[in-house]
Amino acid sequence: MYRLTSEALALRYTSIALMGIGLMMAVYVISAAPTRIASRLGLRGLKRQRALEKSEGWRSAEPFVRWLGVRVSGVVADDSRAKIDDQIGLAGDYMGLTADEFVALSVLSSIGGLCAGVLLGAVSGLGGVAVIPMGLVGAALPYMNVTGAAQERLKNIGRGLPYVIDLMALAMGAGLDFPGAVRQR
Repeated sequence: MYRLTSEALALRYTSIALMGIGLMMAVYVISAAPTRIASRLGLRGLKRQRALEKSEGWRSAEPFVRWLGVRVSGVVADDSRAKIDDQIGLAGDYMGLTADEFVALSVLSSIGGLCAGVLLGAVSGLGGVAVIPMGLVGAALPYMNVTGAAQERLKNIGRGLPYVIDLMALAMGAGLDFPGAVRQR
């Protein structure tokens, strides 16, 4: 076994102190940011209810994600919030999430990825090499889930659209007006 020199020990403790200061600054920025007033969810509320009924894990994590979403709402820029909201809308209001809750879920997922990286580094002997990539993968997981759901939804719409158009044309040819044809199933 080798011994660390005093310079290496000082570098190690300095890096640990800097990471702690960075973590405290991140917590301060999130807690001191002004919060936005939550709007009514409407259809997203219905999607959220369905998601809560399906998944026990989401049911236990959702209150904390909602709380953290209010805390990070002042940090997210309005144009970024609009882009995230559009992506969630393309995914069919994925789990009833708002843009702020999506960012909060990404933060929690990155923390989980960092913890998994620490565990992987300790088990496999990689040390700190696995921490940052696992944190990045953890942060990207919610985005990958939402974009995957959006692509699947758009693919299903593209597959079903010709049949719907054919049914509407048939109903309108039979004498229904356009709103009546749209109401037909």
